[in-house]
Parts: sequence; structure tokens; C-alpha cells
Amino acid sequence: MKKWAENSRKKRKNEFFSHISPEILVRFLTGKELDVEEFSKMWINSYERRLLFPLFSDKLLLETLKYAIKQSGYRNLYEFDVPDHYNHAIESLYLPELIERFERKVADE
Repeated sequence: MKKWAENSRKKRKNEFFSHISPEILVRFLTGKELDVEEFSKMWINSYERRLLFPLFSDKLLLETLKYAIKQSGYRNLYEFDVPDHYNHAIESLYLPELIERFERKVADE
């Protein structure tokens, strides 16, 4: 079983990295924070974005999160509405509040 799991992980890893261009891999290996300006000039796929994600600056993370929420089709939670399930609470109550607080933090830096 352990051998199977190791082979499965290796296969997934190879598949993942087959989608990563050499330039993006080199950029990742620098470990240097990635800012909004540099990111906006990149043409990358989802695998490359996933690889670079830990390098996102706070501002880039915030911009990426706001864009993703807009694209997700989330439902607004109005003043006296109550979320009807956990996913709704996360996307319509907790996440917007977290973004608002994070925006203030990033603006103060």
C-alpha cells in the first residue's frame, strides 16, 4: 500500500510539473515575493499560478482573492439576511469581512 501511495504521489507530481514552464520554475525557486506589477506582466496557467501562490505579496493575494470572489458567482448577504449553509457564510459573510480588514492592513503598510 505504501509503495502504491508513493507511486501515486510521484505520478501526480510529475503531471503537475509537466505544466510548469522553466521560466516560472526558476522564478519560484528564487523564493522572492511576487508583487502585483510583476504578476500582471506574466502569462501563466493555473498550475503555474498554484506554484507561485506562496510567493504572493499581501496586495497581490488581496487582488487575486477579490477577483476570484467576483468570478465565483457568490450571493450577496444583505443587512438582515442569514447564511443558509456554511459555504454561504464563508463566501458572503466571513470572506468579505476578512477582505475589508485585510485591505485596511495592506493600505496601512
